[in-house]
Amino acid sequence: MSCHACLVDAAGTATRLRETLLAAGAPRGVVACRVPGSGPATQAWGGVCASSAFEAGSVTKPVTGLLLALAVEAGEVSSSDRLDRFLPGTGAAGRATLVRALAHPSNPYRGVSLDGLIRDARWARRRSRGTAAYSNLGVALLGQALAAAAALPYWDLARTRVLTPLGMTSSGDLPTAALAVPAGAWTLGAFAPAGGLRATAADLLRLAWIAARPGESPFPAAAVAALTPRAPMNNGYVGWCWMIRPSANPPVAWHNGATGAGWAFIGASSSGAIAACVPAAHRPAWDSEALRALSAADAVRGGLAPG
Repeated sequence: MSCHACLVDAAGTATRLRETLLAAGAPRGVVACRVPGSGPATQAWGGVCASSAFEAGSVTKPVTGLLLALAVEAGEVSSSDRLDRFLPGTGAAGRATLVRALAHPSNPYRGVSLDGLIRDARWARRRSRGTAAYSNLGVALLGQALAAAAALPYWDLARTRVLTPLGMTSSGDLPTAALAVPAGAWTLGAFAPAGGLRATAADLLRLAWIAARPGESPFPAAAVAALTPRAPMNNGYVGWCWMIRPSANPPVAWHNGATGAGWAFIGASSSGAIAACVPAAHRPAWDSEALRALSAADAVRGGLAPG
């Protein structure tokens, strides 16, 4: 495939994703797509700009998963370390290993301090070993434990080890005023590792691209570790904070995020990557449309007619 054909394909994928999200009720937003051999194609609609920043919600979790992989690779922590090694006072939850930690219309996390997060952990019920459950509390504890192990605040750690190496220079713990639509924005406090990222669609595409080409990332071994399926979840598997569908052809890694007034999505396979941001209350159809757009692009690049 020529580079020109790749660029057309990236632009076509962006167009299809924008149109399907608009038809599914997304009033405004930005999508970004990339395929091998091309740069990104970005499209915005509804009065926001391609360079606008949005709440990424739980798309923050793959960043925290990469931080875990990098800390394990560096020997800073072990995946079998207990949470209470780094966060004393977490009660029964503190006996969980770092890996086990993986498993509201208003802002439910406003003003939560690290002490408050630790108090919340004392009330947590531990599931039996070998099961997985989606947990904002678990990933928040994981991220704060990694920050404690590195003796850095979480966002300094994220910027130093993941955001800056990936070129995500327009993203992080941005002030609310920097958002395209600041009304209703969440402030997550100590829950930031589970959902506090604010980012542009172009930067989220850089994060998604790790799953398309992990070997080309600034940290290939950590990328592979984070993207390795670890436990069954939601008709697929979960890696280190990445949702994975190994049965897809090619396999797909993804994550979505939703705050009270925003939705974001990243997804990738070896055929390419997509990212989307919509500053509006989440609709489940948007996740389905984003996954469908990724699958359709895979089919087109594979020479098949998408279903």
